[in-house]
Amino acid sequence: FYMILSLAIAFLAAIVTLKLFLIVRNQSFSIWLKALGSFIMGIAIYLSHAVSMQSITLYAHKGAITKVQELNPSMLYSIIIVISFILLNSWGAMLFDHHVLKRMAFKDPLTGLSNRNEMSEFFERFYNGELLTFIFMDLDQFKSINDQFGHDVGDNLIQEVAERLKVFITPEQHAFRIGGDEFLFIVESGDQNYIKKLANNILQSIKEVYYIDGNELSMTISMGIVIGEAKKENGSTLLKQADTAMYRSKTFG
Repeated sequence: FYMILSLAIAFLAAIVTLKLFLIVRNQSFSIWLKALGSFIMGIAIYLSHAVSMQSITLYAHKGAITKVQELNPSMLYSIIIVISFILLNSWGAMLFDHHVLKRMAFKDPLTGLSNRNEMSEFFERFYNGELLTFIFMDLDQFKSINDQFGHDVGDNLIQEVAERLKVFITPEQHAFRIGGDEFLFIVESGDQNYIKKLANNILQSIKEVYYIDGNELSMTISMGIVIGEAKKENGSTLLKQADTAMYRSKTFG
């Protein structure tokens, strides 16, 4: 009976843990539930072992000297501490891996700004019908700087521009590097006066001189601004409209 009960506990725990992993594998809070699943599995292994021990009967040979040794409490505590340390280390490694992988997936490695993946995630979760402003930015004559001074200087310039853009990031203002020398600001507001002031402040900040590897560089940007409702289906549409507006600005000055 005890052996069957032990197998049943192990089997049910395995099913529950696997089901839990499958349900939460793509959820943002899954790391904690995965840790919970690991804990459940550990408890199940212990219970399975304890129950199975009840099914074992030990016999001593006639005339054998038997001695029952009591369990040393300090030994028990040591085992508990070691097992707890191993579990905490494992969960810490899981958390660290989750953080690193998420950063690799959603952050631009050169600038540390959010990337296209993070932008797509933003579109998915922000569609409550409020007004959003898209400020699409492209560095003017960046290719010429790359050709004249080299790609190392070009990369350093991109990093410097990103650092200046980070100054304007708030909980309601989000900066993204779309790729190459293109950046995007999404503002959770449709206030035209505020957007005009923000855009002008960004322009003035970007225009300030850059000192990179002994070179004094000047840079301007072209902007395209679009204001529209935040809906799940029109995030890419607003982005394209802002991109088009930016190229018109670049073409006509």
